[in-house]
Order: sequence, then structure tokens, then C-alpha cells
Amino acid sequence: MNYNKSVAKVLSILFLFIVSSCNIEPYEGDIPEETNDTLPSTCEEALRITAEAGTAFLSVSATDSNYTDLCSAYKKALEDQVAVCGDEGDVFQLLIDALDCGTETNPGNPADGHAFMTATIIGEQFNDLKPNGYSIFKSATKIVTFFGDDTNYIKLQGNSDYNSFVALDDSKEINLYIPEKFWEVGTYNLNTDNTDTDGNPTPFFNIIYETGSEYPQAYEREGGTITITEFNITTRVIKGTFEFPFVRVSTTTSEEIGPFECKDGTFDYSLDDEFFD
Repeated sequence: MNYNKSVAKVLSILFLFIVSSCNIEPYEGDIPEETNDTLPSTCEEALRITAEAGTAFLSVSATDSNYTDLCSAYKKALEDQVAVCGDEGDVFQLLIDALDCGTETNPGNPADGHAFMTATIIGEQFNDLKPNGYSIFKSATKIVTFFGDDTNYIKLQGNSDYNSFVALDDSKEINLYIPEKFWEVGTYNLNTDNTDTDGNPTPFFNIIYETGSEYPQAYEREGGTITITEFNITTRVIKGTFEFPFVRVSTTTSEEIGPFECKDGTFDYSLDDEFFD
């Protein structure tokens, strides 16, 4: 089990809680007007403005022309909410710090943060897989560790619905984990959910396939490979290819179908985790 909780996922749940608890209708207007230096008069008003700005921001992708404006409006609303309502435990400050509205450059990351994965999954081509919540948080790679394993792994995640905070019924997700000893150009075997229990960490993967289908559970099978074609700490980039087999299993009958193929996989990610700063 991965005990390295995703900050993006935790904070997104908090945001959704605010929207639901304040009974906010879906936002259909322009950028909220509350973006000046005048703070909301009450905490309730601050929460309303944050919910409206956040809902508007969730409706755009990073390539939309109004992305920066909506992101900045949401960030300002969060800052005003913290000023008026407080922020016990600094949970909203974490969200503020995680938001990248594209208005600043990060000299410590010359790769200009990007995440791009492609793959053919059971014959269906996916040309734009990115980490969950990437449209909001712009976080490409993460360094993770696991319970009972002190090895550092690079996690490369590609999800077909990265604009959403929650798993959609037809979403597909690929997760690749690369231990530190393999952070160099080469071709390596991919194992199935294998972490370092014997002092010999190896790259591994898992896949999630259509949670709303009759066969929502996907199980990895041995025989996959990952090839790192570029690993550059100076330009902060990791690139490569991958392929692996998997099966799908019914949650009601435990019937197993497959094996299927995930092939022609490619990845091009910036090494933007603070580990590489």
C-alpha cells in the first residue's frame, strides 16, 4: 500500500466538500468580480466566492485561453477565504501553494513542467494521458515511498480523465513506478505491484480500467518492459516507452477475461518534484 498520500487528491476532496456544504449551484457566469483588494465581509461570503471561482476553474483545461485568469481568480478567492475564515492546519494554504496559474516561472525547473503519456489499451489509442488533477495542479512527477520500503520511486501517472478530481466510470489509468537505482537510460522488466521487500527494488506498474464496467478490476501480468530513453536531471526530463499485459476481472463473479495488451506506450515528463531541486 502506498502511504505517500497525494496532496492534490486530499485537497480536492476538501474543495468538493466546500461546494456541497455551501449548496452552490454550478457556476455559469464570467470570472467572479471579487478579485480586488477588498476582503469579503463575512466568512460565508468568502466561502461562496471560493466555491464559485473554484467551480469556474474546474471547467477549463490548461490549454484554454482563460485558464490563467480563472486560476488566478480562484487563487485570490482562496487567499481571501484564509484571511477572513482562518485556515486551521494550513490545509487551504497547501492548495494555494499547489496552484500553478502559469503567471510565474520556476528557475529551478528548466523543463517548464509537462506531463505527456500515450498508449494503446485493448486496441484503443490514447494520446493524452496525464496525472489526476493535472489541469489544476500542473504536477507531473512525484517521488513516493512505500510502507516497509525506504526506496525512492518516481511515479508516472497517466489518466484519461485528468480534468476530473474523481474516478469516472469509463476512465483508464496507468501508473509506472521506477526505483532510484533505475534512474538511467536502459530497458528493464516491469513487475506487478512489486516493492522492495528483499533489498532488490524493481520497476513495477498497475492499471485501472473502467470502474463503472462489468469488469472494472484490472490485474497486471508479468512480461512487461519499460525503456528509459532519456533521464536528465539538468533539464529535468524523463522520457521513454513501455508495454505490458493485463487481465480484467468481474467484481460479482470473479470471472477473468484476457489477457489484454497495453502497448506502444510512451512518456515524456518533467522531473518537477522538489526532490530534484
